[in-house]
Amino acid sequence: MHHKKVLVIAYYMQGSGVGNYLLYLLEYLSKKNARVFLFVVKEHVDRELIQHSIAFNYQLISKDIPCVTKKYLHKPPVNLVLEFFILLPIVIRLNPNLIIISPNTPVHWMGGLLFPKKTIYVVHSFPRQFKKWGISLKQFLRLLPKRNKSLITVSDCAKEFIKQQWLTNKSQGFVKRIYNTPHLRSDEDIKELTTKEESKIKITTLGQIRDYKNTKLWIQVANKVISHTSTKSVEFTWAGPCMDKEYYEECISLIVPEVKEQIKFVGYTNDVCQLLKETDIYFHPSLSENHSISILEAMFYGLPCVVSDAGGNVESVINNNNGFICAADDIDAYVTKLLYLINNKKERTKMGANSKKIVNENFSFEQWQLTMDELLQV
Repeated sequence: MHHKKVLVIAYYMQGSGVGNYLLYLLEYLSKKNARVFLFVVKEHVDRELIQHSIAFNYQLISKDIPCVTKKYLHKPPVNLVLEFFILLPIVIRLNPNLIIISPNTPVHWMGGLLFPKKTIYVVHSFPRQFKKWGISLKQFLRLLPKRNKSLITVSDCAKEFIKQQWLTNKSQGFVKRIYNTPHLRSDEDIKELTTKEESKIKITTLGQIRDYKNTKLWIQVANKVISHTSTKSVEFTWAGPCMDKEYYEECISLIVPEVKEQIKFVGYTNDVCQLLKETDIYFHPSLSENHSISILEAMFYGLPCVVSDAGGNVESVINNNNGFICAADDIDAYVTKLLYLINNKKERTKMGANSKKIVNENFSFEQWQLTMDELLQV
């Protein structure tokens, strides 16, 4: 990769899993001495990204996308043509050796696969929720010349879905799985652990406030758990940006007034380390998930995890080992498992240690780098 030009076409939002993935991808490429150029839509550029580009020596390229054009970027196959022509001047000017596309949904920037360049396309979101685009995607991926192209997904369940639904038997080698890794990956991050309040159990969730993250159910579970415990002995915290104000207001209206002081929405935080140091149990009841970086970060901090059975969650959490897996919509199951952990410190400690062991053995940054090295042949 030494001095080779790499064009990264990406979605970025501070604090999101896709955003964190992008940051450690750029750090990896920088360490390989590649000449990196990052293209993002102008509205996604913030101070953190600018500072990161300076620290890791890559060039930011941003562009305003008109509202009329944006509307069609969500509509295959029209988006393929639009994306191709948006990217064409950049590709001609840079003439990159490698293109890496890291979108937030498995349809955006697929037009970048049309260039006769070595290209890697990363599928972050679980593809089942995009069935309405299935026929267009299937036809495009089946007709696309596969030479020098790779489709990367971050869980085995997504890999199998893509192989079965979108590809012919002959082209199934086109899709590969590379697991995510915690963005907070240095043991230096956890040397000085905060002394936790023995009298209070803190339950944390990281992620955007959205319907598929199951925020309404999260509140219903919190209401029930708190009602079954001593006054003010349990606290639920959701850290992450609000994507839909109306949905957020609907969620807040579900909080029982008597427990509102114990259910907190703190918005985006740039100090996830401190938040997880103060946490006792990690709770992630999403309806759809590919391979959650948030769960891996919680595991890295040695936390027991109560998660839904959606997508790749079951590839991170082993039921009854480092946490519990529940049906995504089963409120009573979540309540039962959370109460069990709240009332069993010894079990929390044991499962938390198992989380740390699993993340070190299966999802370390070193392992991620090795699989990327193999993919890029460096």
